[in-house]
Amino acid sequence: MGGKIIYTIESQDSPVTQQVIDEQISQIDEQDSKDLEQYKQAEQALEETETELSQLLDVLWKDDLIKEYFLSPIVKIEDRLKLLEKSLKGSCSGLLYSFLGVLISKDRFEALPEIYSSFVRGVDHVLNRRHVRVLSRSTLDTKTMERIQKSIEAKTKASCVIENIIKQDLIGGFIVELADYRDWE
Repeated sequence: MGGKIIYTIESQDSPVTQQVIDEQISQIDEQDSKDLEQYKQAEQALEETETELSQLLDVLWKDDLIKEYFLSPIVKIEDRLKLLEKSLKGSCSGLLYSFLGVLISKDRFEALPEIYSSFVRGVDHVLNRRHVRVLSRSTLDTKTMERIQKSIEAKTKASCVIENIIKQDLIGGFIVELADYRDWE
């Protein structure tokens, strides 16, 4: 038996050996490993969707000409959908392409920024992530930003997305703001 000791535990129905127990534990470990891998893939998919939605929002919402076209009551929904197809089909995920098509079809395109904000809050909750803004008079160096991030992560027990915002009206030092799911703007 290769030096492995097999213990026999008597039960009322049948004898159970340590070998059987080890095999069952091994199967549980394999399932846990698979579950963890699936969870990590789901986290990655959420982050990728968040990034893609952010990029699409920048393209579609930040340019006033594009935004006004998609929001215009004069432009027919069919024409908006045609432009969406010409410009985005194949260059973004099918999920987001379809989602934008639904927003346009239902004449709800104006809700895209709020939908994005809600999506980010949901992803933050699932990923246990906090958004942090560090306000300062001048740009803080990488080392300082990393120290601030590590300190906040230790205190909040959450990962942080940190951003340095320049505020010329500050005299010196910096201010740390943690998102509490209220709009900063």
